[in-house]
Amino acid sequence: MAKLTKCKTCGKEVAASAKVCPGCGAKLKMGMFSKIVLGVVGLIVIVGIAGVVFKPSPEEKAKQTSQKLQQLAAMSTVNIDFQSASVDSQIEANKGNAITTNVVVQGVEKLENRYKVTSLLSNAGVNVKGVFLYLYPRNPQDEQAIANLKTLETIQVKGIISGTLLGNLELDPAILAMSSPAALSQSQPKAEAPAQPKQEVAAAVPAAAKADFSTLVGKPPSDALEHPALKAKFASLLGAALSDFADRLNVSSGIEVNGNYYVGAGCAPHLCSSDESIFSIDKNTGTVVAAMLMGGKEIQMFGASSPNELPPPLLQWYKEKGGHSVNAQASRSSNASVQSPETRAALDFAIAFIKAHIFECGKLRFVARRNPPDFDYVYQILDPRVAVQPTNAPSDIDKLNGLEWRGRMILLAKAARNVDFDFKREPDSNKETGEILRFGKWNQWFDPMKPPAFVTNIEKRRGEWKVVPDPFAGQGEYLKPVDCTILPAPPK
Repeated sequence: MAKLTKCKTCGKEVAASAKVCPGCGAKLKMGMFSKIVLGVVGLIVIVGIAGVVFKPSPEEKAKQTSQKLQQLAAMSTVNIDFQSASVDSQIEANKGNAITTNVVVQGVEKLENRYKVTSLLSNAGVNVKGVFLYLYPRNPQDEQAIANLKTLETIQVKGIISGTLLGNLELDPAILAMSSPAALSQSQPKAEAPAQPKQEVAAAVPAAAKADFSTLVGKPPSDALEHPALKAKFASLLGAALSDFADRLNVSSGIEVNGNYYVGAGCAPHLCSSDESIFSIDKNTGTVVAAMLMGGKEIQMFGASSPNELPPPLLQWYKEKGGHSVNAQASRSSNASVQSPETRAALDFAIAFIKAHIFECGKLRFVARRNPPDFDYVYQILDPRVAVQPTNAPSDIDKLNGLEWRGRMILLAKAARNVDFDFKREPDSNKETGEILRFGKWNQWFDPMKPPAFVTNIEKRRGEWKVVPDPFAGQGEYLKPVDCTILPAPPK
């Protein structure tokens, strides 16, 4: 039955939907409910039309994102002491500012036009457990590099501090501070200039002072080494160390402006805590000064005979790496120790431990490992290297329990391939006998751009060094060497 209402003019009952009274012809007013419904519908229509009209096109969104990332690459960075008890207030005070830091990857998630990366700060204190990154790829090389990030891989990133999330630092947006070999290969190699007499090289230096280096801002630091006005200067300054210096720029943030200097810095892949390079270019004079961290043990300076002669950005970097002032002989370069005694002792322990587990069959080197949850492999490795990385300083409770130092032991290889194997089991038991039952087939060499980095926790407790792998972090354990006579020969 139709809903009825009364006409306010003649009092007769009429249908609620009627617009005119059939009795007296008076116009019927719309009820409040009908007005609300009509208003809501109208608002939805207007919002929908506005969304269609004002929504930016994909091209416009991409352009806006590109401009935002260019601005980020050119921003100066701030420093935050993550070991300080006031780290939260430092983060709050620096919201909106940019920071460059090293992180250890824990997970990668692909979003619409960016990647969410959960990670741990390599020098995180007790108040900041890690960092949430929203990484934006700037080119196809960035896209591939981010998509291929591996758990426990150390990378350098630059991002804007947006605050904290669940006690962790949040950077949004952020960029991968990396100059990938693929990106570098896009530029054609230039022929080396013939050797020049010393007086000609010296004469070329003032010409660099007149050049405008502002175009380098945001570009990979390695670009500066190939800049026409700087190439000869870097070659003269670094000499035989030029190649090693360049290798330590493979993982790098874009060149930044820091006061009166253009500054470029980077590190070797997987070695961002032990093998790094940095340089500064004076805006007014074009003077170049450089420094290089080698093996986490010493800093070599170029263009300064002592730390006190370093430009402010390089002196700050020097102090962050643990350096201290020394009185060096006046020369083109000088060295200074940067590791604490405990870290040096950790490296000595790590080297001895790895040496005991690497075994040689002829001229080939191998190491056996058990990876979580229960997979055993023998790896053939080329050019193995060992590094250590301190993690959080022991808390007061840790110290009461005898903990003196903790960190990571890292075995790196220039290249590697593996073969799986199984141990024999005792009859009617899952207990291993120690004898090897079978080997699989050798796999292909790992991607040369992603060489393996075997990471294992180590600590010093009550004066004793020990290996304490964390399977929940994907850390495997080392097995005893395999008998060469039963190991299948790797394919040539």
